[in-house]
Amino acid sequence: METKKPKVLLGVTSNRSNWPVYFVNSLIALYMTTKEEGNIDIKIRIFGAVEIQQMRNYCVKHAIEKGYDYVFMLDEDMMYPKDSIIKLIKHNKDFVVGSATQRMTPFLPTQYKEYKEKNFKHPSNRVFVSKKKQKLVKVGGTGVVGALIKTSVFKKLKAPYFKLEYKENGFNVLGSDIYFCEQLKKAKIPMYLDPTVNYEHEVLSFSNSFGIHLFDYRS
Repeated sequence: METKKPKVLLGVTSNRSNWPVYFVNSLIALYMTTKEEGNIDIKIRIFGAVEIQQMRNYCVKHAIEKGYDYVFMLDEDMMYPKDSIIKLIKHNKDFVVGSATQRMTPFLPTQYKEYKEKNFKHPSNRVFVSKKKQKLVKVGGTGVVGALIKTSVFKKLKAPYFKLEYKENGFNVLGSDIYFCEQLKKAKIPMYLDPTVNYEHEVLSFSNSFGIHLFDYRS
């Protein structure tokens, strides 16, 4: 009896009319490797809107309606190892993400130990990885780009899944990714980081959790 292939949606969240060559090459390599080596049914779809939280909600809605088992969202200013999904899917977790950094100096990680009102973005609350770390790390919050998420998770949450929330003073903002992570926390759905999967983020060069590559990949 043939085993059913897991169905994965690669959701590119973008409202740009063109993408950097490095991203397109990364996307194609990710798609082909996942399809050929991972025995996975995978599709690419583009979701554009005015704001990123709208794009993410459209992506999730499509994944649920079309019966995908997993959704993996991508931004076009990053590069993804071609075996990212193959590695992440083996964990069989509701939510597992690779490591990434901010675009701005000092390029701090975008994974957090916990969500808290004060000092949330302080370095002491960041999850730093090293090449020696191989095991999954439980996190309290993270960006969702490069996260492999089971669509069954969203059925336990209420739409909109991603939402920008302003605090009382109108300036402090709870980002839509962290808003989503808070919904997972309330639903008692744990989030994990795989330190062996590392994404490169475009700045003037590229940075990842292990340093800055000054060679400019852009075209």
